[in-house]
Amino acid sequence: MTYLDVIDTAVKVGLGALISGLSSYWMAKSKSQDDFRHEKIKRHHELLEDAAEQIEKFSHVLLRYWALMIEFVRTRQQNQEWAAEKLEELQKTKAELFGAYSELTSAESKFLLLGCREA
Repeated sequence: MTYLDVIDTAVKVGLGALISGLSSYWMAKSKSQDDFRHEKIKRHHELLEDAAEQIEKFSHVLLRYWALMIEFVRTRQQNQEWAAEKLEELQKTKAELFGAYSELTSAESKFLLLGCREA
């Protein structure tokens, strides 16, 4: 075995290691970017789900309040008294509605963070 054979083998091993290292780096970088993109999409989806849930909670309380108010007005138009329990339920629902409004503003903030200006 001559020095030339040793140098030839060393160059081949070195080039193989260099190519292997570069391809490993490129694959790791590509995987990292894909993971980041996937995580970003997942987080975006989670924020949209949270915002939709908050809007649903607000809508539910609003519709319950609306139904009670319609019933209250109709009862008054018929010159009837409303039961004390119903008045108490209306007051509780009114307080709950004001509390639920923060859910709506939180959902709006999430939409703005996500760039959904139309929402």
